Amino acid sequence: MKKLIPLGLMLTFLLAAPAYAQQEITVVVNGNSVNMENYPVIENNRTLVPFRSVLEAMGAQIDWDANTKTVTCTLGDNVVEVEIGGDNMLANGESVALDVPAKVIDNRTYVPLRAISEGLGAEVVWDGETKTVSVASAAAETAPSKEDTVTDDASGNNAAGEETADGNAAQQGIAYTMTDYSNPITSGDTSIMPVSANYPVFSGNGRAASRLNSYISSDAHSRVDSYKMANTNRVYSLYQSTARNGNPEGFGDYLYELNYDVKNNTDGIISIYVTETIAADNQNKTNIFCINIDSNTGNILTADDICEGAEETAKEGYREMGYGAHEISQATFDDTTFYVEDNKLIYVVYIGTANKSYVEYAIDLPEQAEAVVNTDVAVSTGSTSDEVNSQDDKIIMRLNAEYPVFSGENENLAKLNTVIATEVQEALDDYKEYYKLEAAAAYKAFNDDISNKDERFEPWLWTMDYEVKYNDGSLASVIVSTYTYRNGSDDGTVYEAYMCDLTTGEIVDVDTLIPQPEKTDSDAIAAFKEMIDSDRLNFYTDVYDRFNISNAAKYISEDGVTYMFGPGVLASVSKGTVEVTVPIE
Repeated sequence: MKKLIPLGLMLTFLLAAPAYAQQEITVVVNGNSVNMENYPVIENNRTLVPFRSVLEAMGAQIDWDANTKTVTCTLGDNVVEVEIGGDNMLANGESVALDVPAKVIDNRTYVPLRAISEGLGAEVVWDGETKTVSVASAAAETAPSKEDTVTDDASGNNAAGEETADGNAAQQGIAYTMTDYSNPITSGDTSIMPVSANYPVFSGNGRAASRLNSYISSDAHSRVDSYKMANTNRVYSLYQSTARNGNPEGFGDYLYELNYDVKNNTDGIISIYVTETIAADNQNKTNIFCINIDSNTGNILTADDICEGAEETAKEGYREMGYGAHEISQATFDDTTFYVEDNKLIYVVYIGTANKSYVEYAIDLPEQAEAVVNTDVAVSTGSTSDEVNSQDDKIIMRLNAEYPVFSGENENLAKLNTVIATEVQEALDDYKEYYKLEAAAAYKAFNDDISNKDERFEPWLWTMDYEVKYNDGSLASVIVSTYTYRNGSDDGTVYEAYMCDLTTGEIVDVDTLIPQPEKTDSDAIAAFKEMIDSDRLNFYTDVYDRFNISNAAKYISEDGVTYMFGPGVLASVSKGTVEVTVPIE
């Protein structure tokens, strides 16, 4: 295992901003005063606070996306996404206008306290006499109630990914609640035509849940608002006409309604069947479309993402059902015409000649390989930490690391654990030694700057985490993520991978485990090129010209060899990790 000293990825926090006067305001969260490195700021009668101190005190999980300059906060079922400088924030997928945007002040990120707290389900009270803001937040651990949450999927597992009463393991579904959006067509204070949507809001899973919530909410709201905009004048005129004729009750059956039915919430696939019902002008019409989303990334899924060659298989199936070549060629097969349910990919296609109708054709999905569950070697977590103090005994750098500890009957596991713990400790010590003088200098410069007299230095951070991606009892793959914060200087997360031989107790080179490592590298490059060509990655096509396979964290997985690229490695526009897996031949 090589030294885990990160090179760092640049996070640009700096925005041009005027000087702001910090206020001696006390922030109390759940009865406890928050110890902030910097005082809040008042702008337009709104309190802006250094986001990390207060939100962590609330128990929120915080995620920062440097590419979009977006803070994502998760507390229980609530997810709030705030973009630096943006006039709106997303609260559980719905856009909320901000009186004051989040902004960077003196190299620190400040967010509007009331808006973001209420978006996370908290109550906020301001005491003008004592200049105290009190925040009463919901517990971060609070689970969705059974009354609010859809709990059972087709397999008998609950959507929150817990174990069901019959003991079957859940398939990592995400808990969700249903919410309504209504924007009726009105005549004065009278609603003359309901225009509404009922759609799911997913909880947890950080930015992925925020992205899929944003997509679903935007889809529902835009369809509702578009229908109202396009039909208000016509419906209003009809209503006025019937009212003049003494029969306004004729509008009692008019409606536009969207129902988003979650058909699948397992195995990383959110599949939603949407029914659009229009009742107007004495005619009823129903349209069907579908939404399929990767619950791990929030990306839209194509049929080929789920089952290769699904479209051609479905077309052949419709031919066998008696539909002609012309009818099939006129039908639409795209991302909105299929859904997943009961381990089947089901096309729902509007097809026919004289009497078109929605006709379903189901394709059995290939059996998923069972996850590798190792009963011989268990994994727990070890940790180490340290800090650097200034001459006046202030903390100027914090260092924390967690690492895997393997246990089992094999005596060599103790040797392996020693190797891992030693390497991690050396990485921590090396980073501390390399940057402690620089941190001390930054601390001194900060305090020497008279403009910072009312602020406190924000300690630098170095944190290491891990994930065991594969463990078959003889071999384990470990992904290490190392996050650094040096106040805008090479802040970010770096990913590395290493392989553990659980039988010999040694760290081994992944290429020694692959019969033809050069071929797997070549196959990975080709697979990445295929992803670019099929538009499955939101990168520019010229990224491929700069593609360097050596920049990937490479490890053995269930399906072969996986190459993982961290945020920003492939291109500055890449927001998350990207993986390419090729089989071992």
